Amino acid sequence: MGRLKDIILNFDLGVGSKDKWIIFGLFGAYFLAGYVVEGTTRLFWMHWLSAYVIAMIIFFVGKRYYEEKGYKNVLSFMFPKEIWSHSSTINDCIIAVINSFLARLLYIVMSVGPIAAAGAAGYFVADYLNLTQTEAAPTWGVIIAFTLITMLASDFCYYWAHRLAHTFPVWWEFHKTHHSAEVMTPITLLRYHPLDDLIYSVFRHVGSSVAAGVFLFMYPSIEGATTILSTNIFVFAFNLLGSNLRHSHIWLSYGPYLSYILISPAMHHIHHSEAEKHWDRNFGAIFSVWDWMFGTIYVPKEREDVVFGIGEPSEGYDTVPKLYIGPFIRAYSLMKTPNAYRIGLANKPGKQTEDNST
Repeated sequence: MGRLKDIILNFDLGVGSKDKWIIFGLFGAYFLAGYVVEGTTRLFWMHWLSAYVIAMIIFFVGKRYYEEKGYKNVLSFMFPKEIWSHSSTINDCIIAVINSFLARLLYIVMSVGPIAAAGAAGYFVADYLNLTQTEAAPTWGVIIAFTLITMLASDFCYYWAHRLAHTFPVWWEFHKTHHSAEVMTPITLLRYHPLDDLIYSVFRHVGSSVAAGVFLFMYPSIEGATTILSTNIFVFAFNLLGSNLRHSHIWLSYGPYLSYILISPAMHHIHHSEAEKHWDRNFGAIFSVWDWMFGTIYVPKEREDVVFGIGEPSEGYDTVPKLYIGPFIRAYSLMKTPNAYRIGLANKPGKQTEDNST
């Protein structure tokens, strides 16, 4: 049985061989046919374009610095071969394809109920508070408020889901699938465990649904948020600010002031750092104000050299089966110990491997 488990977990789907370019090519075709033309995702072509236009500006502004770092030209800076051909990136591609099917199925089956219940809860909250109900058509001000508040509610719930994923050891084992990336590209956004993403989705949609329920009580004729290509207009605008660089090697800071409102790519690099001083920082998706309010913000004063990872040997996360099945094995082992639900243990990435090796 142990031998079979080792064979399954170490099956690398060709990632460690020359076949990885075939995998990468197949992913590219699938990716272009899906995410790149889908306006509701961060990987929409306009968001890629804006991110790499910003990257070009970053390169030319700091050209001497980046040339000293070994980047001969802007293309080698934006798409370095050692990152885009890394086994971690190839794993990202495979996981992205699998998740596009599996995660959506899990979301439909398990999260629709909580979202509908949350909308109803928001409606009843508004009724309980005796908020004014009107049959009049909502003004543009009301629609913009609806658009902004539902986004804020979703982001607030995301913050707490993300923080809990780093706080509770069992959940952290599943969230490690994302954080175990040794290098990052925008595709790393899709490197997640389906169970981890399902919980996040429930949190985010419950938050926005409660807020929507309140508005629907007050303005029954409201049709929804203001959108661009079916995406909340504020989320779409944020994605144009270089969001795809948050999963990359390209450092982009929003400065000492805006960084206390919005999460910059540099702040997300800090979040992915394996350095202990960076652990449990910058949990927000869009707004950093939650991190500021609850004491988890880290705004770098200058560029920092960041090593991505979780502070554990990469051998435990170097194949796709390990990234999908490994969390269940480690979580099961962990649940048999007194530390399974101890708050804060997950703050030390290497701790659980030392205490609960599998």
